[in-house]
Amino acid sequence: MLDIAVAYNRFSFVGQEFLTWLWFISETQDDIFQKVHEEITDLRLGNRMVLQNRYGDDRIETLTIKGDTAGLEEAMVALQKGAVVTEMQIIFTSGEHEWSLTLKGEHLGLSGLKTPETASIKEIEETEGAVIEKFFLIHKAYEITDKLFIHFIKIRTGEIWNNTLLLMREWVKKSNEGKIHT
Repeated sequence: MLDIAVAYNRFSFVGQEFLTWLWFISETQDDIFQKVHEEITDLRLGNRMVLQNRYGDDRIETLTIKGDTAGLEEAMVALQKGAVVTEMQIIFTSGEHEWSLTLKGEHLGLSGLKTPETASIKEIEETEGAVIEKFFLIHKAYEITDKLFIHFIKIRTGEIWNNTLLLMREWVKKSNEGKIHT
C-alpha cells in the first residue's frame, strides 16, 4: 500500500491534466458538458488561471493570469513550452443559476465558491429553508465537479486518451499560430 504522501506526490499531475483538459474542451467541445451532467447549460473559464512549468533542476516557472480583460495568449505559449494548469476559475450555468469556483489541480480542492443567490430571509421561520437551499447549491457544485472529473478519468484511462492528447496538442499549436499571424 502506498504511503499517503508518496501517492499524493506521485499522482498530483492527474488534477493538473484535468484542468488543462477542462480548458481544452471548454474551447473545442463545449457540447460535452451536457452529456457529462444534464443540468449544465454552459461552462467557461473565469478570470483567473495559474500555470506551472517544472524543469529538471528543481526550477519552477509560474504564470498567473487574472483580470476580466486578461487574454490567454501567454497561457497558450506556456502550454506549448510544457506547462500545465495548476489552478483555474470556472463558471458553470444550470438554467438561470450560475456558480463560480476555483479548482486547484494538485489536490482538486475547491475554493472561492460562489453559488447562485438565494431568496432573502424575511422571517425566522424561513431560515431552515434558506440553509437547506444553500447546502443544495453547494452540493450541486461538488456534484458537477465530480462528474466532470469522473468523465475525464474515463477518457484518461481509456483507449481514446492518446487521440485526445493529440487533439490537445493541435489545439495549443493552432492557438499559438493564430496569435502570431493576427
